[in-house]
Amino acid sequence: MIGRSLQLAARKPAESFVFLVGGRPVVVCWGYEKEAAASLMAPALPRLPERRSVLDAPAPRPMLPVRATPRTIPWLRTLLLALPLLLLLAGGMWLLRELLPADPDTALATREGPPAPPAPPPPADPLPAIKASLSTEEARAKALQLELATIQGELKKRVADCRPPEPPKEPPKPPQIANAVPPPQPKAAAPPPPQPQQPADRRMRIPTTPTRDFSFMAGCWRTDPFKHERVQMQAGVSSYCFDANGNGSLEWRRGRTACRTRARAVFNGPNLALRDNDTTCNDGSHWYADQLVCQRGADNVADCYGRSQGAFGPTSWIVNLHRVN
Repeated sequence: MIGRSLQLAARKPAESFVFLVGGRPVVVCWGYEKEAAASLMAPALPRLPERRSVLDAPAPRPMLPVRATPRTIPWLRTLLLALPLLLLLAGGMWLLRELLPADPDTALATREGPPAPPAPPPPADPLPAIKASLSTEEARAKALQLELATIQGELKKRVADCRPPEPPKEPPKPPQIANAVPPPQPKAAAPPPPQPQQPADRRMRIPTTPTRDFSFMAGCWRTDPFKHERVQMQAGVSSYCFDANGNGSLEWRRGRTACRTRARAVFNGPNLALRDNDTTCNDGSHWYADQLVCQRGADNVADCYGRSQGAFGPTSWIVNLHRVN
């Protein structure tokens, strides 16, 4: 390095490095190479005019210094600058991994379907069922006819039992004997008490005072139509038949349904109570015992109030009793 500096110091710099400062010549860049000395020159310094011949070629214009570019690529710096972009790209690919199309699954599994269902059986012939139903209905009609005949016979028997007694026959006269003292004539029997006349409306009348003689209600009586249960669509009628002691029976009818049970008439204070018992009707339904309480109204007419604890809750009704025979 020192030897190179001594060699350069022995050379005279070019005339472009001679300047005039304060009227005195100044030589700069002594000991530098021409290329390096040119880069150290300041463009604003005044220069000493040089003398040139007219026949000489014009001097070339000074060129601006060109910075030399390195011939190798800075891989390390480039990788460091691209590292955030690579990380961002890798993160985006990781987040979008579910959206990437997957390879189709080429493994196919085959399964046989269920066996074909058996052919349906041929439809049954409805003729035997219709014949059986017809036979059942015919048997039921015969049973109902027998039941109707039995009821009619029982009704006729009750009507016959409720007829008023016939008046006693007169005793036969004794044979007359001539010239004999006629026997004393027996006293005529007292005529039977007149039967009370039935009122025109044939409604039951209650005595003014409670009594144990129930001859006023001997016979059969029917009520007005009423519903014995809350859910009944059709009203029914109760028929009572009593003897002179207050013992009798009850028959309740609604369409083809009939319920029969025993009944009893008693006085509960001034009111007349008709009570019956639980029973089973002809259609298999249950009859819940009820009680009919009658009190004396206008013209001694029996105004009756009935109540029963049925299968669907308590129910009540208001009826009158009308004589049947």
